[in-house]
Amino acid sequence: MIPRSQTNKKIKPLSLLDVINSTMRRNTGRFSS
Repeated sequence: MIPRSQTNKKIKPLSLLDVINSTMRRNTGRFSS
């Protein structure tokens, strides 16, 4: 796996997707519970 710092500097879109994914997961978790 690649460190987040390297991924952020090398690939910005990927980090953006990661943030969106984490937010969606939190939202789904709230709706589930």
